[in-house]
Amino acid sequence: MTRALHGLRGLIGLLWVLSRTGFRRRGRYWRWRDETAFGRGRPDAGEMRRATLDYGDWVLRMRRMGRARHRPDDSGGGLGPVPR
Repeated sequence: MTRALHGLRGLIGLLWVLSRTGFRRRGRYWRWRDETAFGRGRPDAGEMRRATLDYGDWVLRMRRMGRARHRPDDSGGGLGPVPR
């Protein structure tokens, strides 16, 4: 995957998370996220940008996986019926 595509997907994923958290960057979710992701120390600016875009890309991929899992069986995706 190209770096530009990765960055674009990261931005889209971040926008989705920001919209879900009411654009409160200093809210409870984001404080928790910073504490669990970086602990006591913070990386330099370039590393922080890369980590943030990686997180946004991961969010977008997880959302897509969740949607694929819940598709009807005839769509070609999902887990299929539960065997009895």
